[in-house]
Amino acid sequence: RIKVTSITTGGVNLKTSYDSGARKFRLEHLGQTKAIQYEYLIDCINTDRWLFEDGLVYINDPQVVEEQLLEEEYKKFLTPDKIQNILSFDVETIKQMVSNSTREIQETICSVVIDKINAGENIDLNKVYAIGNSCEPQVNLLELSQKIK
Repeated sequence: RIKVTSITTGGVNLKTSYDSGARKFRLEHLGQTKAIQYEYLIDCINTDRWLFEDGLVYINDPQVVEEQLLEEEYKKFLTPDKIQNILSFDVETIKQMVSNSTREIQETICSVVIDKINAGENIDLNKVYAIGNSCEPQVNLLELSQKIK
């Protein structure tokens, strides 16, 4: 069994094929981890490779990542812990982390930060602006948080 982790705030459905009898695996939230039998995981990758390339699902086994030729993509991934704690890093590190990550991971980071803003957490706005300005395209997180409230 190989552990996979969701690195998105939305749910992710993994399936072994598009057939009605396919095995399905659901990851509900950021950081949720499931162990999937190797053969089923390979089928999931072959069915929806983009989930693994764009940064919605993280394979926790470096050997499988290498076997599936995903090393380049994984250089742009952040762990769920880093995403959830993005505001604990210094501004320059945040800029580097966000600008070097995939668009999907940038969206996840923005979602996490907006949730923190709307929850009334004490947040350094310089870091919020750094995140928004490092996204491609740039995002005004404060404005978005007001719209989502």
